[in-house]
Amino acid sequence: MFKFLKKGREVNNLAKSFNGMYLMLQEIVPQIEQNPNQAEFRESILVLAYIATKGVHDRMDENEISMTHKIMIPTIQRGLLQ
Repeated sequence: MFKFLKKGREVNNLAKSFNGMYLMLQEIVPQIEQNPNQAEFRESILVLAYIATKGVHDRMDENEISMTHKIMIPTIQRGLLQ
């Protein structure tokens, strides 16, 4: 019973990590397209890489969450991702 609740909590945290990454990408991608100078966006890119590693990949490995597991992410509307 408690393992099920823990996995549910971790899936929720996973969705929050994806949500944070998506919001950051929406903010910096247009800026990078206008000015592709990577030095300006180095810190943002490193933060995204850290969130992707710790908040997504490691969490999925630790909790045995499948890559095909469906999760709901509030800011990403159905059909926007391909």
